Amino acid sequence: MNIQDYIASGILEQYLMGLLTDTERQEVERNLAQYPELREELDRLEHTLESYLSLHRRPAPPGLDAEVLKRINDDVPTPPPAAAGKSSPWPWLLGLLALAALLACWWLYQQRASQQDTIDRLTTELAELQAACDQTRQDSAVLEQQLAIIRNANTRLVQMRGTPKAPEAIASVYWNTNDQKAYLDVISLPDPPTDKQYQLWAIVDGNPVDMGVFEVVIDSSGLQEVPFIANAQAFAVTLENRGGSTTGPTLEEMVVIGNVS
Repeated sequence: MNIQDYIASGILEQYLMGLLTDTERQEVERNLAQYPELREELDRLEHTLESYLSLHRRPAPPGLDAEVLKRINDDVPTPPPAAAGKSSPWPWLLGLLALAALLACWWLYQQRASQQDTIDRLTTELAELQAACDQTRQDSAVLEQQLAIIRNANTRLVQMRGTPKAPEAIASVYWNTNDQKAYLDVISLPDPPTDKQYQLWAIVDGNPVDMGVFEVVIDSSGLQEVPFIANAQAFAVTLENRGGSTTGPTLEEMVVIGNVS
């Protein structure tokens, strides 16, 4: 027997409230004797009911008691007057029926609350999954666009290798003279100091032309579009003060350089 499925069926709550037939009740008692997990769950339910009834942590909705008692009074015939000297059993019976009705309402309320918790959790998970799918689609679109740039027959790859200042550094420029587009691919550059920033340069007829500063971003974002410079013979990257140099590259701070083949 699957213990969790048996517990989830709600039969223990029905047993606790006396809502089972004799055959069902006997079956439950046999299972309680055979499976300690069921006995523990029944004890937990009893404790929960006792706490609820004594502390009223989950009060019934307004008017529920009156509605339950009204229905009981409508269904139960008016008891005959008790003979002198004898106590009537009707008050006790009405109290028992009212208690059973309240317990049934409490069980239904608990089931509904549990279902709502499950719905809320699944709704949150669905929203997170949809957000992840949206991000994946965006990343895929960016990668497809970059792949089209790289595979374009008119795109030239210019690799910039590390200088003695940064021998392991490497970056590339994808340069397309037909479309007049240029893209920087940061493969491996040392993290700059907080007051410094990398600056890209094109060398045209021996003169450096500023192509702007950039941040070191090595992740799925991939290529960074940079200004297109016509007739470039080489590209280089230097480490400059934050904001970049307006007077030309600091040659002793050059980290990578590559010629256009």
